[in-house]
Order: sequence, then structure tokens, then C-alpha cells
Amino acid sequence: MRRRHREEEEHLSEMLRDKQRVEKKSEHFAEVTRSLEKELREERAVSGGLLKNLEAAQKRAEEGETERAALAQRVQELEDQVRDVMFFLEARTKIEDGEGQMVEVAGGDIAIPTPAPSTQPPRREKKREALG
Repeated sequence: MRRRHREEEEHLSEMLRDKQRVEKKSEHFAEVTRSLEKELREERAVSGGLLKNLEAAQKRAEEGETERAALAQRVQELEDQVRDVMFFLEARTKIEDGEGQMVEVAGGDIAIPTPAPSTQPPRREKKREALG
């Protein structure tokens, strides 16, 4: 009987050691799990921040592109105006410095004649009758 009792005590002590090992492993795994969950939350926060930054950068890029297009259009308009002014100045200089016909043109006005009204009455088109 003693022998059996001793075997059971040994078995019980072995089971208690196993239980302690399992509990220690369980605590370790719980600690690892908490650590990984914390890292996951931090990664999600960083990811969310990066996504917001990306969206803001894309919006700024779109606004910059819109502004660039508007500025390019404005530059084209100003270049056209400069070309027109240069043409005007060159023409005026040629007229002021010119001789012969150019002097005669100086100070003149340009007029576009209107066509004289026609003496014939307006033509009326005959209505075509549908063939039946």
C-alpha cells in the first residue's frame, strides 16, 4: 500500500510540475499575445496616419496641377498680349519712320465699307408640291 501511495505522490508531484510548466508557458503566451496586440494597434495607427498623409499629398498635387494649368493659360494669354503690343509698336514705328505711302497712311483711319443694298426685290422660293 505504501508503494502505491508513494507512486501516486510521485505522479501527483510530476503532474504539479507539469501544471506549473504549462501555466508558465500560458503566461508567456499571454504576454506575447498582449505585446503583439499592442504592436498591431500601433501599426494600424501608423498606417492610418500614413494614409491621411497620402490623401493630403494627393490633394495638394491635384491643386498644384490645377494651379499650374491656370498659370500656363495665363502665361499664354500674356505672351499673346506681348505679341500684339510688339506688332502694334513695330507697325507704328514703320509708319512714323516710313516714306511715301507710309507717310500718307499715318494718322489715317481704317473703315470697312458696307455693301450697297440690292435694287432687286428679294427672291422668293416656290413651294414644291408633293407628288401624290
